[in-house]
Amino acid sequence: MAASFPGGTATADLGHARAFPGAFRTLSALAAPGQTHRLLATIHLIFYLAFTIPSPIGGVATSRISLQETALMSSAAIAALVAVIAGILLFRRCASPPG
Repeated sequence: MAASFPGGTATADLGHARAFPGAFRTLSALAAPGQTHRLLATIHLIFYLAFTIPSPIGGVATSRISLQETALMSSAAIAALVAVIAGILLFRRCASPPG
């Protein structure tokens, strides 16, 4: 089990390394001229919080319930967030006028 931690960490780091430039390129096109620095700071803050907030929550949950149950709950929460975001994006696409 412990031998898989470095592989998991490397995989997560690769995902972050590929996601950040894509998110920045996509969002920087929406920023007004001269506002890119604020956008970059906001993106960094969101990425930082996305990786730091779940850690203590998972630690507390693991001390009260099993690691497997914590992982399942975490996975379910992520799946729910993805479903909500996908629904919002689909709704926006359907609600926008064609053209």
